[in-house]
Amino acid sequence: MTANFQPHLEVSRILTEAGRMTFQGKGLCMFPTIRPGDVLALQMQDLAQIQCGMVIVFRREKALWAHRVVGICHQSGGAYLRTQSDRSPGPDAQKVYAADLLGVVTEIR
Repeated sequence: MTANFQPHLEVSRILTEAGRMTFQGKGLCMFPTIRPGDVLALQMQDLAQIQCGMVIVFRREKALWAHRVVGICHQSGGAYLRTQSDRSPGPDAQKVYAADLLGVVTEIR
């Protein structure tokens, strides 16, 4: 791995080429739904196809995040998603726009 490795760019490339992929989850923000070491199956999906309750993977500040969708909002600039980790008492402060959405988690094993 080089110093210039950016996981969100690699995931974007794989999803663009294959439409789906798997990767290993880390962290505790979605515990107990996703546990450290779980393998997540990710499928490319447009923002218009996302529904509340789905767990999505998105990029934020050169990192990947998996959070649950708790709201789908529309404004004059387009739609965006409100997300929340399962361990958080409230929604994330930042919005998830289509450009940051990588896909939806379809399986956890």
